[in-house]
Parts: sequence; C-alpha cells; structure tokens
Amino acid sequence: GMSKFASLGSSAHIKCYSGTKLIYDGHSTGKVRSEANSDGYYFVDKADGRLKEVSGNCVIDYVK
Repeated sequence: GMSKFASLGSSAHIKCYSGTKLIYDGHSTGKVRSEANSDGYYFVDKADGRLKEVSGNCVIDYVK
C-alpha cells in the first residue's frame, strides 16, 4: 500500500531533457538523491517501484 511510501520523505515530479527533448517524466516515491561527483540523480519510480538513475538537465519539483 501507500503507507510504505509515506515514510520515505517528499515525493517529487521529475522531468529530464536532452536538449529540448523530454526524455523522462515521472514521479519518485521519496526524496531524490544526487551523486556528489556527477550530474546523476537516483530515485525510486512510483510507477514501477524500480530504482532509476537519470542525469543531465532535470527539473525536480517536490510535491507538498
């Protein structure tokens, strides 16, 4: 159920672009983590429960 997601922090809406092309549009179950020495981001995708890694030009919008 949704209760396990609630404990993970703020859900975020993530959109990533390659140039002007939208290459990812989805939601995380919790906080988005970033790699200190790269432009990568990690999060669990709400749609399939899988860990995703994205990089590049991403807009991360935290849902209140």
